[in-house]
Amino acid sequence: MAASPQSGQATELKKTVNFLHCTAILIALTGHIAIFIRPSDILANIGSIGGFFIFLFVTGLTNLLLALCFAEVGTIYPKAGGPYAFVLIVFGSLPGFLTMWGYVCLVSGPFWALMAYTAVVYLVKPFFPGCDPPETVLKLLSAWTLVTVVVINCLYMKYITRVQTFLSGTKMVAMLILIIAGLIQFGQGERANFDDMFTGTTTDAGGFAMAVFAGIFAYGGWQVLLSLLEEVKRPSRDVPLSLYTSFAILIGFYILNNMAYLTLLTPQEMTHSNAVALMFTDRVAPPLTPVISILVAVAAIGVLNATILGHSRVVFAAARSGHLPQVFSMINRKYLTPWPAIGLLLLISLAMLFTGSVSLLVDFISFFSTLLSFTIVCCLLYLRWSQPGIDRPLKLNLAIPISQLFVTIFVEVLAIYTRPRKMGLAILIMAAGFPVYWVGVCWKKKPRAICRISDQITRTIQCVFEVNYPQNL
Repeated sequence: MAASPQSGQATELKKTVNFLHCTAILIALTGHIAIFIRPSDILANIGSIGGFFIFLFVTGLTNLLLALCFAEVGTIYPKAGGPYAFVLIVFGSLPGFLTMWGYVCLVSGPFWALMAYTAVVYLVKPFFPGCDPPETVLKLLSAWTLVTVVVINCLYMKYITRVQTFLSGTKMVAMLILIIAGLIQFGQGERANFDDMFTGTTTDAGGFAMAVFAGIFAYGGWQVLLSLLEEVKRPSRDVPLSLYTSFAILIGFYILNNMAYLTLLTPQEMTHSNAVALMFTDRVAPPLTPVISILVAVAAIGVLNATILGHSRVVFAAARSGHLPQVFSMINRKYLTPWPAIGLLLLISLAMLFTGSVSLLVDFISFFSTLLSFTIVCCLLYLRWSQPGIDRPLKLNLAIPISQLFVTIFVEVLAIYTRPRKMGLAILIMAAGFPVYWVGVCWKKKPRAICRISDQITRTIQCVFEVNYPQNL
């Protein structure tokens, strides 16, 4: 955690993360728990089961190549704040601010809301057999869950981090149970869905683009590791090796998991369910339903808890660079946790929870993830051109970033074309960052009244939440 800009110093984070830690983090966060919610978004857009499995592999490989592009830039600049720090260093203040703005509004807020909502859906769904729980109840309970996890994270970080491995490990346990159940069903002859696997495959370019778009969400979450590069012992070795290892495991697990679902569920049933894992266990063995329900809910809470730490580092980095008020670079004096930064993200996530549907949250996350990937690939290519002699601990074949540049452009353009309203709303949220940047960052000589109000708010937050700059503790 670095000191504030006023100090002129920066406290380096301790390098404690090794290859095994990197792999564990990636397995837990890559794909988060999308496999249990809506793994069928790819299926809905591609139109056939055979195409679905091919795209699961292709989008997994695409995410791996994008992650390696991030890793090349990250090993050059192993800074806290991840992609925000990369863009700020390479392209300057405005692109850096917009990266932070989009990350906070279109990733952190929707993602926290989605994880809390998913945890509640899986806990409540078994009590509503044959029907969906009331949406208002789900959102109120999701808000309570979100606030509770945030409070626990703020007050008991030392204990939460000790059980994080257990919380994240429930994801793998749940997938193993589902895969074994599916293999048993397959062995007993439940194979009807696998006949004529490529019948109905779409030939529409928009369908292919939206399938890739859905795959970006299905394998998303690995970006959090890039915020921790400052703490990795040997980034040039551990990060790419852990990426290869974790993606190999997860791609195989995701394909097997979806094969399990399709032994008993039709593609139409998968497409219209927000809790496909529970629908499957209801068919295969009803006593398994509460077990899977609890495992997935705990996994969702584990993912939420891990991202609270990772996403708050982006807010920290932005506050240190003058892109957010300095109060967001403060930590609580007793618990040494970033209460103001976490509180800001909590308010945004609550707003997203009550104003957006699951599909809208997923689309927001996918939209900005694709845009962010395009930006980081541009960073990589610009550094190759402008600083060919810079020390590169990891150097990819140039064909990889060039191919990913075209992939991200193709997917983003067609996503906007096929879903103009949702993508248009995401673009408007991004565009709102321009006036905010002008008022908050560029406008240096603000009226004294505004400065006094800002100083008073800062002092009030410091007193109420007992926070201060790290170097002053």
